[in-house]
Amino acid sequence: MLKTIFAKELKRYTYSDLKILLDCKDYNHLDLIIKKLKEYSILKTIRKDNENIEELNYEDEVIEEVSSNSDEIYYVFNYVGIVIVFEILIACYPKYINNNEPLEEMKQIIKVISKYDSKHKIIKMYNESDYSGSYNYLAMALYLLNDYYEYGIYRNDQEIIETNGEGNIIWDRTINETFMLISNNKPYYIELKTKKNYYDDFDFFTVLHKIILTKISKEFDDSKIFELFDLAGVDLTDGTLSDVGDIEYISYKILKEINVVFNTRKLNLLKLFYTYVNKDQSINDIECMSYYGTQSFNLIWEEVCTEIFDNKLETKLKDIDTSIVCDDNNQKLIDIIEKPKWTYTSKLASKTLIPDAITIYKNGECKYFIILDAKYYYPLLEKGQVPKRQPGIESITKQFLYQLAYKKLVEDNKYAVKNIFLLPAEDKNVQDKSYVKMDMFTEEPLKLEPILVKFIPAIEAYDLYLQNRKFEIKKLLA
Repeated sequence: MLKTIFAKELKRYTYSDLKILLDCKDYNHLDLIIKKLKEYSILKTIRKDNENIEELNYEDEVIEEVSSNSDEIYYVFNYVGIVIVFEILIACYPKYINNNEPLEEMKQIIKVISKYDSKHKIIKMYNESDYSGSYNYLAMALYLLNDYYEYGIYRNDQEIIETNGEGNIIWDRTINETFMLISNNKPYYIELKTKKNYYDDFDFFTVLHKIILTKISKEFDDSKIFELFDLAGVDLTDGTLSDVGDIEYISYKILKEINVVFNTRKLNLLKLFYTYVNKDQSINDIECMSYYGTQSFNLIWEEVCTEIFDNKLETKLKDIDTSIVCDDNNQKLIDIIEKPKWTYTSKLASKTLIPDAITIYKNGECKYFIILDAKYYYPLLEKGQVPKRQPGIESITKQFLYQLAYKKLVEDNKYAVKNIFLLPAEDKNVQDKSYVKMDMFTEEPLKLEPILVKFIPAIEAYDLYLQNRKFEIKKLLA
């Protein structure tokens, strides 16, 4: 049975804290877990004097023996998602969540990760390119279960041709192989050739699929996996793998089937069957290392914000507003940002600054040009105190440069500019944390608008992302 514990992303844990958190029986057990987690870069060690751990770089990590109980280092989980190691299920929740056991929040976050993965393929089932190599058991099991709920069991339908059967009529065979009677100049066929598909419930791969799905479901029964992933198990058979043959025979049958199947879904399933049978692994195995999540949740937060706001970057100016004043209203909004020109080559660079999102909002007579930048930070902002864990100077200067790039368009069209950092928070409403300014940008001669700091409700943002809906802009401007 898997133990379930919750660990906070980037929270600083001492060696002793980890032993208590993971409920390890001794330090040798703890060392094995730490070694495995560090092997996959899920757990990292940092110096205790490291003040800003919002973005861990390679040089921030301290290479220590895992058994070291040094007073100079902390352990941090650089991960959001689910990890299973040494019979422990670790739910790593985002750094902005303060609830110690955020089960409901994690269920939603896993759905967000799953949607992001469907597009970007960040979760790998195989740790090697060949499907006969090592694999990620949890990702594989979830794939098989989700595939079953969507498409059903593996089937090899057989086509049966009958005479006067109940299936669809095969007219070419009926015309070519049967007698025709003519009455009143109309043809009549006494015998009709019909076709129906026969489904063999005892087909080898149908039985194998049922055995694997049932075995996985039983392994997950006593854990929180089904609850976290909003799934239900299946009980399709009492059979076992030994009922269909030994490993060599099953592998031979699978490889033979792979050579004659051209359906993509079936090929994917067959490869997973082969890996499952040959590795003979279980979620409860002491050496099992499984994961479903990401070390770069900041990329997911950026996509969430880009999707839920009405991003106009790739929209032509004439499609944004037919009355817009500009040199060329056929160009896209992103094209206005200047690209560096290398004079020696007389050519422009291929890349330039790209904001996360820009949208235009009208409220009566007022038109807003809103520059949005998603920042996956959880800064410590207290009045009278030096800010900590905040976006760095690169993020701030880039945000002012975005505004500078659109300065002429904004002024020519009399837009009111709103330059906004979007940060995730647990609150149910948008929280206004004033703004960031730098006199070189906000004073004469540039007089750019300061950057507003807005904490938006992460739960609402994720819900909108999952439902393909938009955030109400007026909430940001209130």
